[in-house]
Amino acid sequence: MNSPVNQPIDASPTVGKTSSQPSPDNPSDSAVKTIRKQPIPPPNHPRQYRAIGLVYGQYTQTEGHLTQGVLTREDGTEIEAVLLGRMISLIKNHIDLTQPHLWVVYPHIRQEDDHLHLQLVGIWEPETLGENEVIGVTGKSDEEQTSGFFSIRGQVAFASSETEVIIVKIRQSPKAEGERPKFFKIKLKGLLPEKPVSRFWDLQAQLVGTDLVLQSATDLGFAASKKPVKRSDKERRNLGKGKAKRSSGSRHRQAEASGEKRSAPLPKPRPKSS
Repeated sequence: MNSPVNQPIDASPTVGKTSSQPSPDNPSDSAVKTIRKQPIPPPNHPRQYRAIGLVYGQYTQTEGHLTQGVLTREDGTEIEAVLLGRMISLIKNHIDLTQPHLWVVYPHIRQEDDHLHLQLVGIWEPETLGENEVIGVTGKSDEEQTSGFFSIRGQVAFASSETEVIIVKIRQSPKAEGERPKFFKIKLKGLLPEKPVSRFWDLQAQLVGTDLVLQSATDLGFAASKKPVKRSDKERRNLGKGKAKRSSGSRHRQAEASGEKRSAPLPKPRPKSS
């Protein structure tokens, strides 16, 4: 029976719309094989936004605040961290915080100082499983998904070859129906090919100190944009007439504002009498 520390983890909190249709990230049954359950599963959609990683360390809570504290890695690096609410019961009943654990985390960048901040959302300890072989899809192996591994998928908003800084825009799914999606940004160190901005990237990074350092990158094409509004021929003609009227009125207002007088129309010549 699975231990509570290995309860199913939502590894894609920043997912956009998903699809059950076969795709490179959602293979058919022929690509399914028996592997150990992975802490970070493969994406379930080609354009799935996400930012998730694995960090081995000891969590020390701030005095009087269980959900706020510091995660100390084996090399002594300290990173500010918070426990999400769903982890509180697990921590109180099953986890020894005097020992280090392999944490499943969501990375964020604090706006006030641009420092890495971690949300602790799960603990991965396969050795506590009674049956650790499950059916899953092929993806990054458990051996590769080690401490410090991060999967970042999103739209590159900024990339500098001089400073080797990459900013990735991550979209969070709305929590309620009808609510607009929210965005946050993740900073990485590394270089991308030319003109990477506004394209959707699948990035794998390694945590070095308190920096996410790019290890590999896959360009998945331009990020989705708004579809153009389709108009009928009549709507386009009416729209063109409206623009022409607004343009004519704007020229008249500009002339009046500059003090120019509009010339009066010339009188029509009278017919000559016979």
